[in-house]
Amino acid sequence: MIFIQRSVYAGDPWSGQMAFPGGRREESDLHDGDAARRETLEEIGLELRQHELVGRLGDLRGRHGGQSQDLLISCFVFAVDKVPALTPNHEVSQVVSVPLSCLLDPSLQTRIRYEQAGGQWFPGIFVGQEDERVVWGLTYRFLWQLFSLLGHTLPTD
Repeated sequence: MIFIQRSVYAGDPWSGQMAFPGGRREESDLHDGDAARRETLEEIGLELRQHELVGRLGDLRGRHGGQSQDLLISCFVFAVDKVPALTPNHEVSQVVSVPLSCLLDPSLQTRIRYEQAGGQWFPGIFVGQEDERVVWGLTYRFLWQLFSLLGHTLPTD
């Protein structure tokens, strides 16, 4: 599974977090999945082809500080045979490839306390042993959907 670690920017509530490549839909994005393909190419240099599209997960509302935002976010799942050398742009500090087995490893599951949400706790997954980076929040909620479809259970909010 390919994730990005977002670059750190002042005023960006998702700064530095682990995420999937993605971004806002533009007028040139005519079909479902166009924004996902375009943003993935822009952010990490990976060109996704239409025939590599596996499916679309259920749309989710974006949240900040535990409160729903006026953002509807779609997640498209692609399967590629080979991943070339990836070249992150300025929005991405690092591209991180994580085996599915790590994402399903109970020893890597954790909880994140998010002060901007009143100290609420959220489920998350370390991206590997001896790695402090955690997939949580919206990205985790999409992983929960994907793994549920595949018959695996992740802890919920």
